[in-house]
Amino acid sequence: MNAFSHYLVGQYDASLSWAREALYLNPNHLQVLAVRAAALAQLGRAEEAAKAAQVLLGNFPGLTVERHLRNFRLENRPEDIAHYRDGLLKAGVPFSKLTLVESASMRTA
Repeated sequence: MNAFSHYLVGQYDASLSWAREALYLNPNHLQVLAVRAAALAQLGRAEEAAKAAQVLLGNFPGLTVERHLRNFRLENRPEDIAHYRDGLLKAGVPFSKLTLVESASMRTA
């Protein structure tokens, strides 16, 4: 919660510090891995953010921003969700799953 709280108020370095502490205890914590990637992206550390997103997606291969944000209930604060979404997308976490359509079914449609 400390890492996420600092992220929301724009204190990204503090967010990363708290994330590092939390990851010592549980290196596979979904929310901490996600906020770490978002904070790195917001700091403009694109390469590190991309690597952090790869670690996140390596541990949670089906994760998308859309799916992850369904679990958040920041009532009356849609700007907080938008801010977090922005960081995750900048880090390279996909927004949603793509569904491939068979070419044969497209021809019949």
